[in-house]
Amino acid sequence: VYLGDGELVAVDNTATTPAVVQNGAEVHKYVSDTTHIYRFDTVLGKVRAYEKAIVLRPSISPALFEPVEGTLSVSEVHSGAEAGELAGKLVLVEGLFVGVADEGAGYNKEMLLKDTAGDKLIAVQGVTYGTYPDYGYEKGDLVRIYARVVRRDYSNGDRETRTLLLFAETYNSTDIDDTIVSIGNTITYSLENATVIDSWDDMKAVFDPNTFEAYTYVRISGQMWFNSYWKNSDGIPIHRFHMNSSASSLATMKPDGKRALGLRENALEFNAPKAMTEYFKDYVGDTTYPGTVCNLDFYAVVTSTNGVNYQLTILDDSWMLPTE
Repeated sequence: VYLGDGELVAVDNTATTPAVVQNGAEVHKYVSDTTHIYRFDTVLGKVRAYEKAIVLRPSISPALFEPVEGTLSVSEVHSGAEAGELAGKLVLVEGLFVGVADEGAGYNKEMLLKDTAGDKLIAVQGVTYGTYPDYGYEKGDLVRIYARVVRRDYSNGDRETRTLLLFAETYNSTDIDDTIVSIGNTITYSLENATVIDSWDDMKAVFDPNTFEAYTYVRISGQMWFNSYWKNSDGIPIHRFHMNSSASSLATMKPDGKRALGLRENALEFNAPKAMTEYFKDYVGDTTYPGTVCNLDFYAVVTSTNGVNYQLTILDDSWMLPTE
C-alpha cells in the first residue's frame, strides 16, 4: 500500500490483527485476505476495501518523488487536481497565509493558503513549524512550500469533495523564514460573491454533499439557533448553528440529515479574535434544542467535512456584520 512520501506498507495475508500504520497525522489499521486489503478508519469506525490488483505495485513511479515543474498558484493546484493531473504529486505551491482550520476531533489541523489573484483557498495538513494554531506565519505572508496533492471526491465514496495539501517535511527547509517570500501583503476577498443563506430551505439546498465542495464562501443572515458541544475527545468546543425553528434533536439540526454546521472555537479564536469575545459570546454555550435564538449576519468559509460536521470558520473580524 503506497502511503505517500515513499512509504510502502506490506500487509500479511494471514494476519488476524490489523497492522497499525502511521501516515502523517493519521493512523489507519490494515488487514487483508487473498483478494482485498481492508483499511479500518479509527475515527469513523468504518472499513474500506481495496482490491489488491489496484493498490499493490512492484514499483513506484519516480514521478511521485519529483516535484512538478515550476511554482503553482493555489488556483493551479485546484484546477490540476480536478482534472486528474496532480493528485498524489509533489508540488511547489505559493499562496497567502490567511488563517487556520480544523477538521474536527480525531482529524487533522490545517493552515489555509489563499490564491494571490483570486479567492481560492486550500488547506495544508501536517505543517511542522510552530504549534497549531500558531505555525509562525502572519496573515499576509506570501508562503512557498512543497506539498503533496490530495483530491477527495464524494461521488467516489470519500466523505467530501475537496482538494488539500500534505506538507512535505523532507522537501521543505527546517527554517520557516526560508518559506516566506514576502510579508505584509494585503488580503482581499470578493465576499459579494458569497452564497447567501437566510432560511432553513436555503441551508438544506446549499449543504447537499452530492454537489457541495469545500472552500465555499457563505453569508449566513437572519434568525438562527446556536447549540454548543464540547465533549469531544479533544475537549475543543464546537458551536453548531442552524435555521430550523422546530429542531428538537441533533438530527433535526443537520441540513443534509447527517452533518451539522459548526464553528470550531480554536480556529475561530485565531482567525477572528472578536468572534468569541464579542460577536457570538451571548449565544453560545446552550446544549438544549433548538438552542439559543439570535439574529446575526456574518460571512464564513466551509473548510472541510467530516462524518458529523461541516467545519466553517471566519477569517477576519470584518466578516461579522452588525445587526440591530
